[in-house]
Amino acid sequence: MEVASVQKAVEELRREYRFFREPTSNEVALRTSCPDSDALRIGMTFEHCKPESWQGAMWLAEKAINLAGWLHFKQSGDLNPQLVALSNEALDKASMEAIRKAQDILKKYPELVPVIEKTALVWSSETKAKWVEVFGYPAPVPQHWTLWPDSLLSRSDLKQ
Repeated sequence: MEVASVQKAVEELRREYRFFREPTSNEVALRTSCPDSDALRIGMTFEHCKPESWQGAMWLAEKAINLAGWLHFKQSGDLNPQLVALSNEALDKASMEAIRKAQDILKKYPELVPVIEKTALVWSSETKAKWVEVFGYPAPVPQHWTLWPDSLLSRSDLKQ
């Protein structure tokens, strides 16, 4: 019975954290009042819950949130060549864990998905607020890029 309550607590905490990070063993133990460390370990293992360092969790969450923005951009069908190149680069460099978390965010919390603007990937105020709630730190600075000159985009050797 304790293992089932641990599994339930992990899922509840994941939803609460919007998949930004995994719950810690202590958070699950507090949520369930489970004194049995074996039941805690087994329940978290069944849920594939692998708590990470705080720094690692913040790094992965930032990557996943930004990647959710790029995945949304890809789904939009926008053909801006610079943004297509940037989205392809983001996807190519992403870890499988970041992709999985980005897909979860995109599917379950679309209101948290960043918007791709002309020169920046912009987080919503709700995303920034949830970040502060989950991590206790200000949200990261938005991802920016430099526009390619129009003359570069119109060169005939690039139109192949």
